[in-house]
Amino acid sequence: MTLVLFFRFINEINNALNLGLTMNFMTLSLALCLIIYYMTSAPVFSFEFAFMFSALIVLQFENFLYSYHGQLVQNESDSVNTAIYCSDWLSVSPKFRRLILIAMCRWHYRLIPRVLNIIPISFSTLLWITRTNYTIYTLLKSYERS
Repeated sequence: MTLVLFFRFINEINNALNLGLTMNFMTLSLALCLIIYYMTSAPVFSFEFAFMFSALIVLQFENFLYSYHGQLVQNESDSVNTAIYCSDWLSVSPKFRRLILIAMCRWHYRLIPRVLNIIPISFSTLLWITRTNYTIYTLLKSYERS
């Protein structure tokens, strides 16, 4: 019973944070693209460049924190099944063993925090966002030249 409540709680948290995380990732990506675009037009030793560079570092760090903690959730979710199996579950009552087997079947599928219930939050997402920002930046620079 408590396992069902636990997963219901996880789903409620995911639903509550889904829209906020989606908007945050979208605005973060747009802001990073624009900051990089404007940094290339500013002189390197100017206050404007230093301000934009510090904003770039702060926004990338924010992106890193989301990705890092999403990766931690995935890694811990992977280790739960192994931890249950390595416990002394053979010495408990048969009813409790059945509950442990049900929990092990559930934990076979790992928890993955997602944005829009599609995009997983992990280090691969951080790299994907960085590559996408660079692609948009090169697109903006190519339109500037023509």
